[in-house]
Amino acid sequence: MGSVRAMQEIALPAPMTMMEHAFYALLVMSMLSTRMVPLRLMVIAAAAIGIFGHLIGTGNQAAAAWLAALIAVNVGQMALAAYKTRSFHFSAEEQLFRDYVVPGLSPEQAHRLTRAGAWLDVPPEKVLVTQGDLVSHMFFVASGEVEITVDGVAVGFCDRGSLVGEISIMTETPATATATAKTSIRALAFEKSSLLQIMESDRDIEQALNRSVRWGLRQKLASANEALVAAENRS
Repeated sequence: MGSVRAMQEIALPAPMTMMEHAFYALLVMSMLSTRMVPLRLMVIAAAAIGIFGHLIGTGNQAAAAWLAALIAVNVGQMALAAYKTRSFHFSAEEQLFRDYVVPGLSPEQAHRLTRAGAWLDVPPEKVLVTQGDLVSHMFFVASGEVEITVDGVAVGFCDRGSLVGEISIMTETPATATATAKTSIRALAFEKSSLLQIMESDRDIEQALNRSVRWGLRQKLASANEALVAAENRS
């Protein structure tokens, strides 16, 4: 009898109980997702499990119908998002900006942001940002190399995928370094007031740019440290 009781205590949950756990687990996981497509897929999976459970278990057809409607809404929204994605065309340079700076934005938001900027061909030795001055534009470097100097001393560089002038614009303070085109560069330039306006109008764009700025700052600090170490070794 003792062994039978022990086996009963460790017996697996009934199928209906397992489906109920799976249903709620998927819903909780969907709320933790920061990307819309995985979120919708998990909601659809949870609803499908719920429908199956109601049809073979509780027999509650009304609840099953509501869950079917939930699936239909999410499938429809995914189809609409896919259609919108195809309706926005990005050039190779614009796609590069999306991939490096705002990978989490929807195509519509990324399209709106890129259209707020202007592509420039910058010659060598052209100064983009001057130390001590307020910055008028933020630049995304699609190709070429920009040298960063502080008090005339080179402390780093920015190349493909980097932002220039972003910290001064975000903090609305004078630039702490000078940025000069070391080679010919291709850049997407955002005028300060236009950029701040679009950020104020769309919280997602603001957060995406702020994340990119924080990541870029870490990269620039690492580059500056390497430059300082190299200078000390030479001396």
